[in-house]
Amino acid sequence: MDAKFAHALDNENSSRREAESKFLRQIEDKISLVRSEMARENRNRQEAIENLTECLESDIQKISEEIKGQSENRQENDQNILKKLTDDLVKSSSSIQQVPTLI
Repeated sequence: MDAKFAHALDNENSSRREAESKFLRQIEDKISLVRSEMARENRNRQEAIENLTECLESDIQKISEEIKGQSENRQENDQNILKKLTDDLVKSSSSIQQVPTLI
């Protein structure tokens, strides 16, 4: 009877060790899967950040150039208006000086 009990105990211990090994392998597989998914997500996020950075830098450069162009146009228009206004004032002054005085 002791031999049967010892044999049953050995079988139970062996079965327990096999179940533990199987369980540990499953856990390690799950951990490996989660790590690879996290690495993939990290790469995807890094690529998205890089793409967004490139787009923003490009857009900022375009906006900066547009603002500079508009500023130059505005300054040119202001100079043209000032020149026209000055010319008109000179013409008006000349016209006023040519009008005979009534007194």
